[in-house]
Amino acid sequence: MRIMNKKGAVSLPELEEQFHAVINSVQNGIMAVDCQGILTLVNKMAEEILGIKRENLIGRSVVEVYPETLLLGILESKKPLLGQKLIVNGTVVMANYAPIMVNGKMNGAVSVFQDISVM
Repeated sequence: MRIMNKKGAVSLPELEEQFHAVINSVQNGIMAVDCQGILTLVNKMAEEILGIKRENLIGRSVVEVYPETLLLGILESKKPLLGQKLIVNGTVVMANYAPIMVNGKMNGAVSVFQDISVM
C-alpha cells in the first residue's frame, strides 16, 4: 500500500505525524497494548480520562494504570467485546475492545471508549 497526498508519496515521519493528529482529534479515548499488555498507544482523550500524562503511560503495563481493564481478556480470547459500560477514574465510559491483527496474527489489543457521563 502506498500513501499519497497532492504532492506525491508521503514519508514515514509525515505519515506518523498525520496518524497522531487524527487519533488525538477524536473525542474518544484510545489505548492499545502489545501482546504482553504493555501500553503502546494512548491518545489525548484517554490521557485526560485517565488523568495521567501519555509520557507516564507508554511502556507501562496497562494493569498498573488501570487494574480494571478488560484488555488482557481480549489478548486471551482474541475476540472483540463491545458496549461495556465502565467507570474509569470517576468517569462513566462506554468501551469497545478488539484484538489488533497483523497478517492474521494477533499483535495486541485496543480499547476505544467515550465519556458518556455528560450525555
